[in-house]
Amino acid sequence: MTASTLKMNNRAYTIAILVCFLACLPYWIQAQERVSWEAESIFMSNDGQHLAVGYEAYVKKEDRDEPGYDSGVWIYDLDDLSSPPRYLRGASSDNTFIAISSDSRYISLAEYQRLEIFNIGDNSLILDMQRTATEKPLDLSTISYSADGKFIMFLSDWWATREHEMSIWDIDTGSRVLSIPAVRAGQSHQLPKLSPDWRHFLDWWHPDGIQIHEFDTQQGLGAALGVVPINASDVRGIAFSPDSSLFGLVMPDGEIKIYRTNTWELSYTQVLGEYSCGNSDVTLAFGHINPWLIFRCHTYGCASQCEWYGGLVVLDFETGAFLLIQNKAPSPRYITPDDGLLVAGTFGRVSEYSEITVWDAKGDFEMSVYPGTNPQVHPNGELMAATGPDGRVWIWNIKSKELLEVLPIPRQ
Repeated sequence: MTASTLKMNNRAYTIAILVCFLACLPYWIQAQERVSWEAESIFMSNDGQHLAVGYEAYVKKEDRDEPGYDSGVWIYDLDDLSSPPRYLRGASSDNTFIAISSDSRYISLAEYQRLEIFNIGDNSLILDMQRTATEKPLDLSTISYSADGKFIMFLSDWWATREHEMSIWDIDTGSRVLSIPAVRAGQSHQLPKLSPDWRHFLDWWHPDGIQIHEFDTQQGLGAALGVVPINASDVRGIAFSPDSSLFGLVMPDGEIKIYRTNTWELSYTQVLGEYSCGNSDVTLAFGHINPWLIFRCHTYGCASQCEWYGGLVVLDFETGAFLLIQNKAPSPRYITPDDGLLVAGTFGRVSEYSEITVWDAKGDFEMSVYPGTNPQVHPNGELMAATGPDGRVWIWNIKSKELLEVLPIPRQ
């Protein structure tokens, strides 16, 4: 090797090292600025007045010398972010799941082997169900509130009996009003579902296939309205429309079927073709006003089957037109009530790969990208709260794309 060649190789190596250093510098700076606490779970009330944040501490228990130095949940007043948040209680385990009732009166904290319900106005404890809500919920398919906020439904007794049971409780009286055995739900992450209006119950694992029943809070399951004779493990995705009038399935051959909930009438079918997710599960949602079906193929299944793995699609199921096709997008989380904004992102702890994507659905689906995770959108469709890259809560105006405020960590 000549001296000139060696010199060129050394120069190329030095340049490569410099490029790698510059590429990694923003993440190194971000890691240095990262606080020991992180907003790991966020939930916003439907009335837009409260923001509940569960903070997790990156400190070992044996290293916590200060009294009260622990993870916990705080409630912010969104109308007055300058005032300090209210401390609700400490977190007894990782991944505290926060949910607020539909009428914004109650807040529930679900953890491993524990579910507590508080009055969000004064922090008073309404229900404490230890060893009852024994499975830590992953999403709102395992805990949901009735539309009037009077009842809460959750799955219970998983660890105790290896069988699921759906329990419905009257929050005001603290009494269980209904129990529905749901043993078949333990065979899959797909769980029994109530429609948003709580008038229909979906039995995902019925021996005859997927059944939908009339449902009443006091009486429980009513007559079966219909059945799709298919093994539940073969269905890739499932969702009710926000008004509960429609019910959608994604079949294993890439066909979408939409039924009318009240009559079980098959009202629409669409073959996805090249946008099929194959054997991968699908995150599925409906538009509020427009006849839109929004779905995303889960990355782990599509990576080996289709080029657009992780792809997000918006389909107009009246015209059959594909309005948005986005490769490698996060999972859809919200579409605002006016179908104006579509928000996609991840939940959980933030990483250098975390990002939130917002599409202007009233225009030509113009896309904006924000750093962070755990997006929560205000009812006005303008404000978005999320966990920023530094682990704190960032408040954005997603119409002007302006960062309005970064909330300080409430306690360290």
